[in-house]
Amino acid sequence: MWILLRQLTKGPTARRAVIIEIADAMVAILNDAVANQVLSQSFEAIRYYVPKQDIKDLKTVHVSVVPSAIENELFILSRSIRRQYEYTVDVGIQRVVTSGKVTNDEFNDAADPLMLLAEEISDLFNTPSLVGYETAKAMKIANQPIYDPRHVDEKRVFTTVVSVTYVVVRDR
Repeated sequence: MWILLRQLTKGPTARRAVIIEIADAMVAILNDAVANQVLSQSFEAIRYYVPKQDIKDLKTVHVSVVPSAIENELFILSRSIRRQYEYTVDVGIQRVVTSGKVTNDEFNDAADPLMLLAEEISDLFNTPSLVGYETAKAMKIANQPIYDPRHVDEKRVFTTVVSVTYVVVRDR
């Protein structure tokens, strides 16, 4: 019996955590948007648990999709007990913007297209349900703070994170 159980949980049809299903759907949407030239910049979105990029690889735009939080709340609906789950997935956008000292105008010229990309990604997920996981409903999209000043100061890397929270109602 354990062998059969192990075989049933292996492979592409194996059951996976909802937050992973949501994150993978988001990766597919991002990569499809790039392929169809919906976004202003090209990249390949990749799902990570721990996104650690080598600075030499950040000369081009890198987009990391990271499952980051799960919350749930119990509620009763017409004598049935349900749980509302909130799944948050972060979409990190990074690129080296300068090498050495630059003027404010030079920094703005390098960072502005990345802020536009963050806004486009926010808009991409601002839909009633998530394509690829339709029971997930977008509840909140945040981009706070809009960039990490420490990364700019220390590494000359522009880093911004768009956090998308989806709600899924499930049985207990």
